[in-house]
Amino acid sequence: VETLKEGKRKYITFENVNCHTNIQPAFSKGKPAISIEIFADFNVADVHQDVKEITPAIIASWEKKLNRKIRKQVGEFLDYTKKENMDLIGVGEAIHRKNPEKWKGINKDWKNLYPQLNYTIVVKSRIDHTYLLNSSL
Repeated sequence: VETLKEGKRKYITFENVNCHTNIQPAFSKGKPAISIEIFADFNVADVHQDVKEITPAIIASWEKKLNRKIRKQVGEFLDYTKKENMDLIGVGEAIHRKNPEKWKGINKDWKNLYPQLNYTIVVKSRIDHTYLLNSSL
């Protein structure tokens, strides 16, 4: 569930009905890097505001806000794992699967390399159903 604030005491809550992630390890200037793509499908679950009209522009705006919020949450999580030096999402395993030879070269130094990990996060949200809003008009 994700909630967006749309004004003072006005919220819209979205139910995440489908989500998958594509994690692609790489190397940038000899250091490990990772690209994370998150694809998430949402339905509107609850509305705490007056919504007069649902337009494609409003839905696109909500999707952009969800993308930013999720990107921030994942970034904060990755920063925490780097600070604590815990590879909780399996970056090392992803590198090992994609390029076993490179992994052999960095495996012994992974504890020192992981905190320096560079990453990019791309989130692609889609709001599929707004039927809750349409039925309340």
